[in-house]
Amino acid sequence: MGDHRARLVWTVNCRANGASTEDARDQLEAAKSVLKLMERFQMAATWMLPDPVVQRPLCERITSYQGQEIGLLGESLDSNDRDGFARELARRVEPARNSGIPISTLSLSRLEGNLDLLVRHRISAVRVEQAKSVKSCRRFGVWQIASSEVVPSRQGFWGARASRAAIDQLIRDGQTALYVVDLAALGRGEQLKSLEAVCKHVARQGLKVCSFAELGRRLVSTEVVRPARSILKSA
Repeated sequence: MGDHRARLVWTVNCRANGASTEDARDQLEAAKSVLKLMERFQMAATWMLPDPVVQRPLCERITSYQGQEIGLLGESLDSNDRDGFARELARRVEPARNSGIPISTLSLSRLEGNLDLLVRHRISAVRVEQAKSVKSCRRFGVWQIASSEVVPSRQGFWGARASRAAIDQLIRDGQTALYVVDLAALGRGEQLKSLEAVCKHVARQGLKVCSFAELGRRLVSTEVVRPARSILKSA
């Protein structure tokens, strides 16, 4: 049904380091719930962590589930100048790789003039929050991909009918949507149930779900990936 090129990419922000605070404990519990959802519906997801080496126990839990991969949540890199950006990127990426945690994707609020540094550290795709469109950076071969929506939305979830309609439109249009699950805001109540309902419809409709790294590998220079209409945001 629809365009076979349509894809959904789940990325999950998890800032929890240990369980020393109530917020960290809540995020870890939310992470367990999302992992179970991904396992139940056999969906891949890319988990964005600020420091994978420090968060190694969490990395091991995540990657014990099929189709789950680790990316770098680069919030702390955004405020650095170029030299600081290079140092912080190296400090997080190389030790992770040396300890057996492959990192090829990164999330940033913006990307300004540091593409060559990403290539040096073998980053192939970047999730950019402040972007008007999704585009490839052909000079260096790094893909910049704009997030389509953050879950949960500040404006609340759509109902089940609207969610189904938006997913169906995504399939018909052959678009690729990249969604960000924010564990700090997700909780374990109605919002988690709404996420479950979305996953259920995605599975029912046969919409292809791939990891962020896989999407980067699949993209070619002739493809244009547009941010999809939100399935979780009120009109």
